[in-house]
Amino acid sequence: MMNHCILLLLALALSTCPGTIAGDERPEFSIYQARVKQHRQGGQGDLVEGEEDLRKIILGWHAIPCAVGYELCHQCVGRIEEATGAESGDAEIGTVHATTPQDTCGGEPCLVMPGAPTGYNTFHLRYKTSDGGKWSPWSEMQRFNVQDVGHLQHEEL
Repeated sequence: MMNHCILLLLALALSTCPGTIAGDERPEFSIYQARVKQHRQGGQGDLVEGEEDLRKIILGWHAIPCAVGYELCHQCVGRIEEATGAESGDAEIGTVHATTPQDTCGGEPCLVMPGAPTGYNTFHLRYKTSDGGKWSPWSEMQRFNVQDVGHLQHEEL
């Protein structure tokens, strides 16, 4: 009876993981916050000299069950195949930002990225699974027009 209960709990736990647990499915990049602030630094919060036209992007997304880590690829159009999420282009295109379990905003994973350019910014997300550390394919692209300070809205192409 005890073994049956353990197997039932294990099956329930595994059923909350997306796809096949191996990270084969593209993640749903479900953003709950996207904000823009001025690019400031230091204890006084001074604008960064020579970088007044840059912004700080705060991007938060809903956690993916069984994910133990995330990476966001910023400005990776041409590096990631949109139809499949495979990384098939030039690895020099864009910048990959890794997050840690401590990178949260309100208990959900987030990325605070200073020094972002104004204009269109694109992001793809992938996650690492808890079973062997395999990375998922990249998510579908999220695109934001970064201009003024405030909240961002996702824009379709």
